[in-house]
Parts: sequence; structure tokens; C-alpha cells
Amino acid sequence: YALAKSWNTIAVRTLMLMGVETSYDFLVNSVGISSLHEKDKDWAPLALGGLSEGISPLEMAAAYAIFGNEGRYIEPYCYTTVEDSDGEVILETKVTSVQALSEDTAYIMNRMLKNVLTYGTGAGLAPKYMDAVGKTGTATDDKDHWFIGVTPYYSTAVWMGYDNPATLSVNYGTHAPTTAWRNVMNICQQNLPKKNFAVAKGVQQHNYCPITGNIANANCPDQQVGYYKTSTIESGFVTVCQAH
Repeated sequence: YALAKSWNTIAVRTLMLMGVETSYDFLVNSVGISSLHEKDKDWAPLALGGLSEGISPLEMAAAYAIFGNEGRYIEPYCYTTVEDSDGEVILETKVTSVQALSEDTAYIMNRMLKNVLTYGTGAGLAPKYMDAVGKTGTATDDKDHWFIGVTPYYSTAVWMGYDNPATLSVNYGTHAPTTAWRNVMNICQQNLPKKNFAVAKGVQQHNYCPITGNIANANCPDQQVGYYKTSTIESGFVTVCQAH
């Protein structure tokens, strides 16, 4: 719920659990963010996005792609092959792939990001006829507005701002980057077969109690859908909610 509603306090709490060094290492060495510096090893940069040089939309799209690509990070590239007039290949891209997250972790995060477009800050702006997930982003001073969206076909980042940072108007109705992303996806996916994200092995779907956070039993009056690693269920790490 906090992720869907963009509550920054939960991002800070998550960073506290992970640690600054782990977060920084993941961004630089697992998902290819090249603009970070040692001075970005701090709470505001890593939890709230206040980085010294920001992140490019290209690298942001590539990083978020792991949530729709079974946890695999693929370094962005602009071409696959270049051929001469005789059809001989003179240049060929060597695609680099890294397993940045486990498949089950990536899928659980994917399902959490879907809530952004279901009831969160991007509600009502999902593209037509296609499974989609994503995350909005808005700077406190309204100088940067973001949306990064992922479908089974594309990972796309939209940034809205000025070359020389200035406050953006916030009276444009629906979240502009999300709306732009939705409109582009509706066009580029209109002739593609509808697809859903592949369900990861080792993930179970259960109803849970939003009051306790535990798996709900039949007597729980308020239930929502959650996704859990099979290992945590079998180990008893996730408990069953008692009747209210």
C-alpha cells in the first residue's frame, strides 16, 4: 500500500533494513546506474532519489526491466547487427545479461508495482488490454516528474522537467508522465497479442489480513491478495491470522 501511494517513509525504512552500502552496490553493480558517486552513499540520495547527478531515463528503464524480466538485467543497446551492402555482418552487439534479483523476488515486486496502476498514484492510467506495472515519481519541489512502466513487451521511462530545473505546473490533471506512457503504450502495443507476466516458480498467492500482515483464515473479515515465497510459507515465517 505504501509503495502504491508513494509513501517515502517506507522507502527510508527499507533502506535502513538493507543498508546504504548494499543499496549503492546494487544500483551500481547489478542494474548499471553509471551516474552515482561516493557522495550518493547517504539516506536522501538512495531512499528519496536526491542524487547528485540524477539518473538517465535510459538507465532507469533498463533497471526497472528486471521486474518484468524474471530478475535479469540486460545492459541497454541500440542495435543488434550492422551489415554491409553484401549482407556481411560488420558490427554485432554482445548482449550482457546479469541475474540482478532472484526470479521470485522480481515477480513479487512486479505484483506490488501493479498496485500503483490499480489504486495508487497512477490509478486508471494502465494501457489497454495488457498487463502492466510501474512507479510514479515526483520531486518535492516539483522540478522532476517521472513514470517508469513495464509491460511484458516494453520497459519505458518518462521524465518531465526542464534542462535548467524549474518548478513544473501541477495543474495538468492526471499525472502527465504516466498519461504520456499510457498513450504511447496503447499505440505501440495495439497489434501485439495480449500477454501477462510469467508467474515465477516458488511464489504462492494467498489472501492476507491488512491489519496484521499475516495470511488470513476463513474468519478474517477483511482480506487482500498477497504474494509470498514458498520458502517463507514452508518455514512458517509467515503466520496465519487468527479470527477477529
